[in-house]
Amino acid sequence: MVATKTNKSKKQKAKIEPVLPKEVKVTVNKRVFSKAIKGQYANCSTWDQDNILAAINIRVKGNKLVLVSTNGNRLLETKLDILEQVEDSVSININGKLLYNLKFLKWDCPVIDNLELDIKPDGLSITDLGNNISYRLPITEGIYPKYEQLMPDKNKDYQLYGLNSEFLKRCADEAAVNPRTTTVKLYVNKDKFKPLLLEAESNEGMETRAILMPVRIREEKE
Repeated sequence: MVATKTNKSKKQKAKIEPVLPKEVKVTVNKRVFSKAIKGQYANCSTWDQDNILAAINIRVKGNKLVLVSTNGNRLLETKLDILEQVEDSVSININGKLLYNLKFLKWDCPVIDNLELDIKPDGLSITDLGNNISYRLPITEGIYPKYEQLMPDKNKDYQLYGLNSEFLKRCADEAAVNPRTTTVKLYVNKDKFKPLLLEAESNEGMETRAILMPVRIREEKE
């Protein structure tokens, strides 16, 4: 009789996924939220409103409301302060055009006005607390791209530079005859305190060069 050995496989620990609350209510500044939605909508896909890329991904993570949009060529993540300490929420997708067209989301609203967001797996309710107006928005069906794994590690492969956002925007705008057909190139010196060179060339026959002085900022520490 020949004895045989049996290979006992190691028991694998089952990965326990966190149980997210079915509903999370948070309060955000109305003016800041309106500005964020304007930027997010500009980043959404406009070809097919039923496509998941036409939606803005919304969730609560930590003490932030996280908004994400992408059209497949660029991606924008915006984090907003919330006034409560709540658990992380489920991730929902809301059509960007529906959000952008809400009448009470105006950039020129009073700074002190707030909105209440009720985030549920089946939709989003937004209440304008100052005017007591509420809107209910349905979700866009589909799985949103796992964008976090696309984010580069800024601490490994990148060097930190500071630029004044208004100056950068002006240079890019003035360099473009047609923003859709103009490519802007940014040249960065190895010495991060030396000027950056911006070049642009449009199909209409205009070439532009500009110099941007970096802003000294305190480097982040993890």
